[in-house]
Amino acid sequence: MTPAWSILPDEWKPILKDRGLRPFRADQILQSLYRDWIGDWDLATTLPKDFRETLKTEFPITPFEILEVSESSDGTKKLLIGFADGNSVETVLIPATGRFTQCISTQVGCAMGCAFCASGSGGLVRSLSADEIVAEYLRDERIRYFKNEKNSGAAASRNRALRKARGEWIAFLDSDDLWSPDKLEKQVGFMEKNGYRFSYTNYIEIDEESKPLGRRITGPGKIGKTGMFNYCWPG
Repeated sequence: MTPAWSILPDEWKPILKDRGLRPFRADQILQSLYRDWIGDWDLATTLPKDFRETLKTEFPITPFEILEVSESSDGTKKLLIGFADGNSVETVLIPATGRFTQCISTQVGCAMGCAFCASGSGGLVRSLSADEIVAEYLRDERIRYFKNEKNSGAAASRNRALRKARGEWIAFLDSDDLWSPDKLEKQVGFMEKNGYRFSYTNYIEIDEESKPLGRRITGPGKIGKTGMFNYCWPG
């Protein structure tokens, strides 16, 4: 097995040729890995299903998990990323005008032993592989950040996000919303059971401290396209 993220872009076409596959599949693979940020070959829906099964076996996507996220007042985020062997590293996202800077770890631990640095307190454990470094950069393929060049309003921002979305289901979560832990599980289950492609729920208004205000907002059992556009029942 060769991890998919360890293969250079120019290497995919020769790999496919050796397997008797057409070279245009290489472009589809690269788009899935680095444009759509898939973390599972099943999400590469431009590829045939049997080919995806081959990719899973021969070129697995490196598993990783975001264990912890810390954010400072200036928007800097520190992510603790765990790998399959139980080791973990940190990566830091630093915001600046119109861009992000990301500090990437290339080793688990550090041999320098600087007194001010927690990474070196346990010494050098091992170096990261190429695919682990790519995984660290891509972080979580489900979370993508888009910033408008100017204030475009809520509708334009949401439409942009809809065009970028790659998942089977899309949910709207505003910055001042709180979800019950089982909300998505119940809602998706309801839609799958009844063959619905869209649904919305009641919601309870809360104050700035997340305390209920005693007002439950609800709508009709079913709405059409006009009702969805003209009223705020979907939230």
